[in-house]
Amino acid sequence: MYSSEAQGVDVLIKDGNNVLFYGFVTPCAYNQGWEGVDELELECISPISSLEYLNYKDTVEEAVISSWYDIIVTCLRKTNWYKHFYFPNNYSTTEGRYETDILKKLYQNELNFFDDNNEKTPWTCKNVLEEICKFFGVSLLEYKGEIYFVDYNALNYGNTYYTRFDIDGAEPYTVDLAQTITIVANSYRENG
Repeated sequence: MYSSEAQGVDVLIKDGNNVLFYGFVTPCAYNQGWEGVDELELECISPISSLEYLNYKDTVEEAVISSWYDIIVTCLRKTNWYKHFYFPNNYSTTEGRYETDILKKLYQNELNFFDDNNEKTPWTCKNVLEEICKFFGVSLLEYKGEIYFVDYNALNYGNTYYTRFDIDGAEPYTVDLAQTITIVANSYRENG
């Protein structure tokens, strides 16, 4: 068995109608004897992990100036899985007021997502999302098939309000994620 592409072989694990895992076979060659096999071991990755193998843009000529919302959407669309993502409501372009659409007000030249070498090597979607996370001081996490940009410092101070952005362009809206998942400081320290 061989999967040469990041999303070449889908993996869907269900319990009845409940999806437990959706992802892809890790791109590599698998060499396992097939005679008398009762179990088959495959290494799988989630859709967000597959972005490690996918370029944000392929050529410098495709680069434009885009909002950070559009940049995130470009990456998430390449997973063919996620429909929306959550971003914390603790950023603003003006003093004294948090904005729910901050990602649509910040722009970046996509030329920054190419190396400065002679080949202008494109960044992967994973690298692009990592840079966005570094800028905002957030961590990206996948939970129950949804993407969250988590600001642990804001959570520590009780800010559980996030904006839900749909990748199809629907109007973003604010949600309170206080009851979604309980994260305590000890669990964060233990996991990194």
